[in-house]
Amino acid sequence: MPLPAQLLPVLARQVEVLAADNLGAAFVPDFMVRLCDDVGVAHEGQCRWPPEEPVDELIRAFVVERLGENLGGPELVKPFVAAFLHPRRWAPEEAL
Repeated sequence: MPLPAQLLPVLARQVEVLAADNLGAAFVPDFMVRLCDDVGVAHEGQCRWPPEEPVDELIRAFVVERLGENLGGPELVKPFVAAFLHPRRWAPEEAL
C-alpha cells in the first residue's frame, strides 16, 4: 500500500540516511545528483566526486526499486525525487 502523504518527508530522510551511512555524509549531494539523472529529473547540480563506484550504482538502484514499492508504483518515483530529493536542497546558500 502506498505511504500516506505525511510520511513522504520521512521516506526522503531515510534515503538521505541510507546514502550517508553507506557512502559518507559528504557524498549525499552527489548521490542525489546521480539519483536525479537515473530517474530523469532535470537539475543543474554537478558531481564533485569522480565517476561512480559500483556500490553507489547498486544503492541507487535499490533506492529506486524500494521507492517504487513504497510510493505505489515506479511512475511515482520521478515526482517524489523531484520534490523531496532534488540536489538544490544541498546547494550552498550563495548558489540559491
